[in-house]
Amino acid sequence: LQIYRTQTDSFSASSFLLTANFVLCISFFIQFSAQQFLPSHVAQASFTTFLLIILFTSFLLLRTLLFKTLTQIFLLKEVLTLYEFHFYKIIQTLGIAMLPAVLFMFAANKKYFVVAFALACVCIMLAIVMLAARGLSTSIKVIASNIKYFFIYVCVSEVAMVLLLIKLLTKIVS
Repeated sequence: LQIYRTQTDSFSASSFLLTANFVLCISFFIQFSAQQFLPSHVAQASFTTFLLIILFTSFLLLRTLLFKTLTQIFLLKEVLTLYEFHFYKIIQTLGIAMLPAVLFMFAANKKYFVVAFALACVCIMLAIVMLAARGLSTSIKVIASNIKYFFIYVCVSEVAMVLLLIKLLTKIVS
């Protein structure tokens, strides 16, 4: 909780770098995976990587903007700010955990690529479980406040963002 109090009040260069590391790692992870499992994507690799970086950066900026808007509209600033803090810490930790796997995917042959890919997928699944648990915890607090807030919170912050991300990812990768 002390980390939350000291880091939410100020912009941190290390937090920005860790978030950028996540964006790069997840973008290269998707790109290397697409190149390995869908060889037709090799020709447009750099352009696809650039689009993925823009996609994830836009996703994070839009999510931050929506959360800032939600914290201003509702009387739940403390709860939603804490959720946003945990969201960024989880993805920053995921970026650190995925960095060795992504570098290994870049340099390894096919046998070791699959091992690195599996390890990265395990890291991603763990992060998704942690994000879901944190989201449920926040949802319970929002429900306790007001049921209208809960429905708006779920639609704006959870469902819309995931659907948008899935739609854009399928468009870029296909």
